Amino acid sequence: MTSPASADAAVSGMYFPEHYGRIGSGADAVAINAAVAAAQAAGGGLIVLSQPYAIESTISAATGPAVQFWCLGAGNRQVNPKTLTGGYVRPASGFPPDTPLFSIGRPSAPRQNPCGTTFLTPRISGIAPDGKAIRG
Repeated sequence: MTSPASADAAVSGMYFPEHYGRIGSGADAVAINAAVAAAQAAGGGLIVLSQPYAIESTISAATGPAVQFWCLGAGNRQVNPKTLTGGYVRPASGFPPDTPLFSIGRPSAPRQNPCGTTFLTPRISGIAPDGKAIRG
């Protein structure tokens, strides 16, 4: 059986951040942004988020071909504990408050989505790895 992390070798249009950079130790956002750039350069695609990512800077999907974000795993609807499983995005410890986790389109048109980006089964947390909630 093919594992999700190796599926992009067989399925065109799927991009795994793990294949575009190191994950962990402050490199998650760089790898995700590299996967977004590769997908847009190829005319659009699906970014598969298959594990927890603690991002240290904003993930950007600029104007251009559509990029979809697909978070694998199940969400947790319980108030406590505030945890998610599988693929999700959360701020890294020290992430600046009032900073977006995702930036889609152009800063000059913040309410538009000109590239048609969507989130399939979105899993986004405001709790940093150190347990602190990030304001914003």
